[in-house]
Amino acid sequence: MIQILSPIEHLLFPLLFLICIVMFTHVFRQMYHKTSIANERLSSNRLINILLIILVGSIFTLGYFITIRHVRDEEQKIKAEAKLTVSALKSAIESKISKIDAGVTAINGSPCFLDYLRNRSDEDLINTNAVLDRYQKAFNAYAVYLMDTAGTTIASSNRNSELSFVGKNYSFRAYFQKSKAGNQCSYFTTGVTTGKRGYFCSAPIKSKDNQILGVIAFKYDTEQLDSIFMLNPRAFLVDQNSMIFLSGSSDFNGKPLFPLTELQKQEITSKVHYKFNSLEPLIKEPPKTDHVLMGKHLFLASKTILYLPDWSIFVFSPKESVFKYYLLGFSFTVALILIIFSLINYLTSNRIREWAEDIFLSEKKISGYF
Repeated sequence: MIQILSPIEHLLFPLLFLICIVMFTHVFRQMYHKTSIANERLSSNRLINILLIILVGSIFTLGYFITIRHVRDEEQKIKAEAKLTVSALKSAIESKISKIDAGVTAINGSPCFLDYLRNRSDEDLINTNAVLDRYQKAFNAYAVYLMDTAGTTIASSNRNSELSFVGKNYSFRAYFQKSKAGNQCSYFTTGVTTGKRGYFCSAPIKSKDNQILGVIAFKYDTEQLDSIFMLNPRAFLVDQNSMIFLSGSSDFNGKPLFPLTELQKQEITSKVHYKFNSLEPLIKEPPKTDHVLMGKHLFLASKTILYLPDWSIFVFSPKESVFKYYLLGFSFTVALILIIFSLINYLTSNRIREWAEDIFLSEKKISGYF
C-alpha cells in the first residue's frame, strides 16, 4: 500500500472532493423532483441540506488541513532525526581519522627516519621499525610505513606479515605524490596489496634544510568503521563521483549512489586502481529535491560534508510513517463524510417514501375512495 500510495498521495483529497460533489448532485436530483408535492417543503429541505453541505465541507477542510499538518510534522521529525544521525556519523568518522592525521603529524618529525633515509644501516632500521611498531599499536592502524623518494617502502610495521608493504612501490598513489610535493594528504581508498578498504594518511619527511627525503604513511583499516554504518542500513560514505565507499550494507559498496555523467564514468574506468563493483546507480533518477526514490521506496535524503575534500555522508530515511499519517487522516475524513452521506441517504429515503405516500393518498382522494 505504501509503495502504491507514494506517487498518488497528493491526488487523494482532490479525488475525494470530486466524489463528494458527484454524490451530492445525485442525492439532490433524487430529493427534488419537479412535482408540486416535492415543492411543498422545499425551503425547509434546502435549509437542512445546505447545513449538511456546510458540515461535509467543514469535515473535508478540517480533515485535509489536520492531515497535512501531521504529515508535515512527521516529515520534520524524520528530517531532525536524520540530521542527528548524519551529525553522529560525521563526528564518529572524523574523530577516528583525525587521530590518524594527528599521528602522522607527530611521527614525521622522528629523527631516526632521517638517519635511516640517509644511511640505511641495520641499527637505524631497528630504531625505525621500533618507532613504526609503537605508532601502529598506539593508533590501532593496519600499518605504518616509510617510503623513499622513489615511492618504495623501505620499512613497515607489517614487515613480518604475508602482505608486507616492504619492497612495494606506491609512487602511483596520490597520497605519496602529494606528500613528495611537501603536503600532508589523507583520503579513503582500497589497498592494492591487501585488497581491503582503508584510510590512508601521509606526510613528507623533511631535513633541517627543508629537503624532502621520504614519505611516512598510515593505513587505517576501515572495517573498524563498519560498525558505525551498521546502525543505519541506508547510510553512505561517498566520494566526489558519488561512488559508495562505506555503507550499512556491503552490497552497496563500490557502486554509484546517483547516476554518473559520461565524464565521471570515463574517470572511474580509466583509473586502474579505482575499485568499483558496478556503474549501475542505486538511485535511478537524479534527485531534484530531498526526496529520493530507491527501488520502489521513497526516502528523505540528508547530507553532510566531511573535512576531507570531496567526501560526503548521505543518510536516507524511510517515509513509511509519513504515508501512514496521510492514509490515517484520509481514512478518518472519508469515514466521517460517509457517515454524513449515510444520514443524507436515510433522510432522502424517508422523504421519497413520504412523497410516494402523499401521491398515493392524493390519487385515492381524486378517485373518490375517500
